Amino acid sequence: MADQSGTMAQLRDNWHAPALIAVAVSFICFNLLNNLLFSRLRVDLTEHCLYTLSAGSRSLIEEIDSPVYFYFYFSERAARASPGLHNYARRVRELLEEYDSIGGEQLRLRIIDPEPFSEEEEQAASYGIQGLKVPEVNASVYFGLAMVDSVDRQVIMPRFELSGEHLLEYELSRHLDQLLHPHKPVLDLLSAQPLQRESGKEWAVVQQLRNKFKVRIHSEGLVDNLPADSDLLIVAHPGGLSEQSLYFIDQYAVRGGKLLVFADPVNELSQIAGITDEVESLIATRRILNAWGIVFNEQQVVAEPAWALSIQTSQGSPQRHPAYFSVPVAGMSQQDVITAELDSLNMGTAGGLSWSEEDSSGTTHRDELITTSAEARLVELRVLAAHHADGKRFYDEVRSLPAGVQRLAVRVGGSVNSAFDAPPASVSSAVEHISHAPEGVVSERIVVSDSDLLADRFWVRERRLLGHSFMTPIAANGSFVLNAVDHLSGSAALISVRSRGRFSRPFLVVEALRKRADEQHRDQAELLETRLRETERKLADIQRQAQEGESRIGINKQRRQTLRGFQQERLQLRRELRKVRHQLDQDIERLGTSLKLINIVLAPILMVLLMWGGWQLYNWWHRRTWRAE
Repeated sequence: MADQSGTMAQLRDNWHAPALIAVAVSFICFNLLNNLLFSRLRVDLTEHCLYTLSAGSRSLIEEIDSPVYFYFYFSERAARASPGLHNYARRVRELLEEYDSIGGEQLRLRIIDPEPFSEEEEQAASYGIQGLKVPEVNASVYFGLAMVDSVDRQVIMPRFELSGEHLLEYELSRHLDQLLHPHKPVLDLLSAQPLQRESGKEWAVVQQLRNKFKVRIHSEGLVDNLPADSDLLIVAHPGGLSEQSLYFIDQYAVRGGKLLVFADPVNELSQIAGITDEVESLIATRRILNAWGIVFNEQQVVAEPAWALSIQTSQGSPQRHPAYFSVPVAGMSQQDVITAELDSLNMGTAGGLSWSEEDSSGTTHRDELITTSAEARLVELRVLAAHHADGKRFYDEVRSLPAGVQRLAVRVGGSVNSAFDAPPASVSSAVEHISHAPEGVVSERIVVSDSDLLADRFWVRERRLLGHSFMTPIAANGSFVLNAVDHLSGSAALISVRSRGRFSRPFLVVEALRKRADEQHRDQAELLETRLRETERKLADIQRQAQEGESRIGINKQRRQTLRGFQQERLQLRRELRKVRHQLDQDIERLGTSLKLINIVLAPILMVLLMWGGWQLYNWWHRRTWRAE
């Protein structure tokens, strides 16, 4: 019996080395087979599917009918000293590999590390790939992409911006779309008002559009027929347009045209141009937007006290006016490629948009691009007209109205029906061959409830240097228009490409703590301002008493007492503000300590327990197996 036990122990000891070798060989074979057979099989477990291409990108790749080459230039060795750049380049490479995986033989990826003074570096320079100067790296770092098709057409991304990480897929697909569809998009711009400054120069936004697109401006309307080669119709402001023009706008959408419409209840530039009769055309515009599933009231404007701008009043002093406001990042969708990179938009006397309660079966999606804060109100035009010059009185009149978030820019896609039962009489007489289309096909439309944002005075300042004038942006109005036009004028597949989520995750709990403390800080600041106004009122009373002939000694004594009381109150409020800030720091520090405890102590303990449990399970199974034998 003892000999048998010793033999089994000897066999068990002799099997250890071959078993380990067999496990190692099996592991290597498994990895080789996995790379050969399952290299295209991927599972994306990230929250925002960061490594999965959108349907629009896949559709673009499927359009490739001849080989397209992606030459990805990245200075791998030189960038090792910059971990942030190196990690971002890895994400870019992984996304490009996803394009390559879907493209098959039609899309071929080449990853190139251009060494200094090499042929690869000369080739990168010939494509226009720019070498980056990275603080941690002495040499130039190449980090760009060249897309080249079979007939040597080229679309170049000179460098990848670290700040554009969440727009990476959109930028790659946009450049691929430019390679597949190299024609310059044609834009038709329709407006009843002149889109120019008093000097006669076109607005800066129109000049920017001309740099990238072929722009045709229509001062009144499309009187003959719908433009056959138009990629996008921009309506700067429908107010003042004829019934014929509005009908052609409707038919353009019904027939599948893409539109960017700026509808405004109060277009100040129209009033300056002498266009005052806009009621009928705005009512017709409301009918068209209702057919699109959008509700627009031309008799109401948005008052936004939280983001109010200071404007020059008739008295000559600047004053915050809730009808004129600057929309910050918080009011712009960070999930949409049009608004994700914008920082602020200046708007004035804008209207409010809402969705129609009637569910349209043809609508494929409805998106909010720009919204107000929760403190915004919808105000009747008559109230604005009565207090237009006094922002404080205007807000005092409307602060009792219900507050809530208002939509300022929306996007809707899908098919629509015509808002007209038949062509108007003016259209029938002017264009005899017009054929009315009552039902539509799929189209994409963006509606903005303000047209004043297009004007130069809302977002640029003109400067002169050495006899030359140039425009300096003070808001992102121009970028918003360019993004919207660029997005709409692309292919249908490109429109559906979403903005990717961010790879870096924010500290949501910390941000919530900061927001709560800021709200408390704001309440304390408002209390301080209220007491300051009360003290100023008391000082005014003292001055009035002085004019009535009271004793100067008594007046000075009373003034000193009032000032002393205010100073004490101010010191007390400052103590409370410091206490709030200190409490915030304590909460964040307490949270940080808890996270450190979890990462440094609890996580390793849990890992050790799991490994110990696994080892115990293995020993139990091993003993049971040998006993059975």
